[in-house]
Amino acid sequence: MRSPLAKTLLAILVTMLTACSSPRVPGPDHLAPVTPRMASLAPALTKMLFDLGLGGQVVGVSRYCGLPEGEQRPVLGDALTVSTEAVLATQPDILLIQSDPAKYAPLQQLAPDLSIEHFSIETLADISKALRRLGTLAGQPERGEQHAVALETGLDALRSQTIGLDRPKVLFVMGSEKPGSAGRGSFVHELIELAGGQNAAGDLEGWPTLSLEYVLAAQPDVLVCWSSPQDAERDRQRWSSLEDLPAAQLGRIHVVTEPSWTLPTPLLLGHAQQLEAWFHPEADHG
Repeated sequence: MRSPLAKTLLAILVTMLTACSSPRVPGPDHLAPVTPRMASLAPALTKMLFDLGLGGQVVGVSRYCGLPEGEQRPVLGDALTVSTEAVLATQPDILLIQSDPAKYAPLQQLAPDLSIEHFSIETLADISKALRRLGTLAGQPERGEQHAVALETGLDALRSQTIGLDRPKVLFVMGSEKPGSAGRGSFVHELIELAGGQNAAGDLEGWPTLSLEYVLAAQPDVLVCWSSPQDAERDRQRWSSLEDLPAAQLGRIHVVTEPSWTLPTPLLLGHAQQLEAWFHPEADHG
């Protein structure tokens, strides 16, 4: 018979052997954080990722994506032409796009584990959805939620400020020669309405090209022209020279050059606030 001491030593030995042979399941504190590598072929999505503080997970961008000062990333192509070799070289886990997903079928065949995520961002509500989705895809849902709520709160506050104010007719154009504009269903149309104006191109859909005859017939009280920096003064002079245009008569031609005016990102909140100040200079903007 074994002595009590021998039994105790045997029990200890069995326990040690069991611990050594059993697989160890790490607890939550030992799990590595999930940080998928993300490539973006959409300027708006790239901007949002960096604004969310997720730029460290961005491994490639399109040639049209703007990056914060000091940041550089491999260029993978654009919405029309994508370098499959460049994409594969960056080894992304997720590819973010806004163009037709069918164009990426050959890439998907070469990289079946690559998750290709398509975004459709046409309205202000779509921006909030995109923020939340990007946060979730990046493994940081709380960041997406925080930024989405901040955007929605700011837009709601601006909307409440313009209740009951007169609504001038506003035309948003891009350039002065065969200018593009923003009709119903676009985020710019929503910005104009939100800021207390009425879209003079609201009878059109999407992003139409306007004739000079249409612009004059629309009779906008305010004209906002997005222009490239090198063409800004030329476009200002062209629109201001139209004597039959109410906006020119009133001296209410505003030329903007920041690319963010035509990108669906949270920066539009600041632009909406600027529009409200232009539409209603008599109001209290504090």
